[in-house]
Amino acid sequence: GRVPAGGPLFDVELAPTLVVTTDLAAPNMVDAWRAAGARVESVTADRSGKGVDLEATLTLLGRQGVLQVLVEGGPTLLGRLVEEELAERLVTYVAPIVLGVDGLAMLSSQWPSTLADAPTWQRCAVETLGMDLRVEYEARH
Repeated sequence: GRVPAGGPLFDVELAPTLVVTTDLAAPNMVDAWRAAGARVESVTADRSGKGVDLEATLTLLGRQGVLQVLVEGGPTLLGRLVEEELAERLVTYVAPIVLGVDGLAMLSSQWPSTLADAPTWQRCAVETLGMDLRVEYEARH
């Protein structure tokens, strides 16, 4: 319930907008989203009660004929998708830049702390983009 009902995300001339939330969303926010032209759907909350249940969200999208979802999110959302084994493919970009411990992590989750316990992914494509690399991985569930 934190997304303001404005800007290009709610421009119905660009594309339809679907807001997926929970019953915990403030009614004034839900009303604002609808007034801005968005369709609003509710799913169960996640375990923490701070977000949507991602599997329920993907099931909702699947029932509406959505076959693929491109997620460009922050480390919390991406970490949850990978941790809950809901991601089938990762597309990463590697630049010749190194950040320290205070840099933003790609994934934020309750990951295993050792390489031996970490899940592995199958590399399926590598592309050079100037000085950067675009690397695609597929899940090994």
